[in-house]
Amino acid sequence: METLTRPGEHATTNPPAVAFSSVMGICGLGLSWRAAGQVLAAPRAIGEWLIAVGVMLFIALSALYGIKTVRDPSVVVAEFRDPRSASNFACITVAIVIVSAAILPHAPSAALFLWALGTGCQLVLFLTLLGRWIAEPTKFCTPRRLGWFQSSVM
Repeated sequence: METLTRPGEHATTNPPAVAFSSVMGICGLGLSWRAAGQVLAAPRAIGEWLIAVGVMLFIALSALYGIKTVRDPSVVVAEFRDPRSASNFACITVAIVIVSAAILPHAPSAALFLWALGTGCQLVLFLTLLGRWIAEPTKFCTPRRLGWFQSSVM
């Protein structure tokens, strides 16, 4: 798979949408550890630390992706139009929802806002990708390209 970065750039300064999957994993692990702290008397501090790391990573990736979008929107558009990477935008929306769950005990209003933003964007993304699949089935419906469906599952 070709990379969607400009020549001479590294992925650290030009992250793809799939980079947000790391936020999903770290915050998800933190949420699991938080729950284990309640049920199994595991040290809650570990879960809170993992959540803090995940939220900071989310903020950093959001800033980098925002800079990428402003500096060269054609790269983001190409990433979204490519059937191989379009569904990766679901990583952003799901990361927003997971971050909202992670910050809920500390900032309920911000969590509600992020949840509404993430679920709304997820619905729009799903409908957009579904429309593209219906309009161009040969482009999206090969056995190796059914990853677009992950946005509907998430």
